[in-house]
Amino acid sequence: MLCADWAMSTSFGIAGSTQDSAVRKAKQLGVSRAYGDYHDLIADPDIDVVHNTTPNYLHFPVTMAALQAGKHVISDKPLAMTAEEGRKLRDAALEAKVAHVVTFNYRGNPLVQQARCMVAKGELGELRFVHGVYLQDWMTDPHVYSWRSDPLKGGTSSALGDIGSHWCDLVEHVSGATIEAVIADLSTTIPVRYTTGVSADAFSTDNSMKDNPVRVDGEDLASVLCVLRMALRALCRSARRCQATRTTCRGLWCGHVSEVETGAAERAVDRLP
Repeated sequence: MLCADWAMSTSFGIAGSTQDSAVRKAKQLGVSRAYGDYHDLIADPDIDVVHNTTPNYLHFPVTMAALQAGKHVISDKPLAMTAEEGRKLRDAALEAKVAHVVTFNYRGNPLVQQARCMVAKGELGELRFVHGVYLQDWMTDPHVYSWRSDPLKGGTSSALGDIGSHWCDLVEHVSGATIEAVIADLSTTIPVRYTTGVSADAFSTDNSMKDNPVRVDGEDLASVLCVLRMALRALCRSARRCQATRTTCRGLWCGHVSEVETGAAERAVDRLP
């Protein structure tokens, strides 16, 4: 968790799960302040902004503590594990009058911004259909295990909630339409993974964790048909185990045909009919 005060005199700090891990990471990144508990970081009067990069199940308690302390928050997605938790965070941010931001960072890609402008100006005609993919290959090997595969830490949805939601957000951002209904096919193609009890870093291909089998229920392959406002349809496929592919998100916008390739897009869709 990295924090910053963007005033003339900038202060940075890192909070870890232990003081030792925080000190180690602070040294690696050249950060002067290390905290063994996120509460200590939040209590530091020199810290104005908290970047919450914890595993998903910690997003709500860490972010809520920061908002209630009057700190601005930049949170990795998802904001929380449930829609109700998300609403509570929204209300807390409004009450504290602070920024509460989620890292749908692919919106900032120049080609995404160009596509958004082209759609807004009507240069693609009336959009009717969008389709695309967000694919990763780092969890293709069943001997790679991450906390993202544990529903208690990563949430009940994996490939869709954790990465496909980036793509859903990108569709809304570029088209200007909102998703109103979804129908999805979710499947777990690797139902058993192996771990020594240590979570692999994201995008790590280390397959040395081979000791204990773990049952995996969260999907690693998702196909989603979205119905958006203005009669727009969108089809997304997201997967964590596509062999010989880089991490990519590709969209095809059908009014006139224009292809935009980026890196991805996110939001968990609670608006089921």
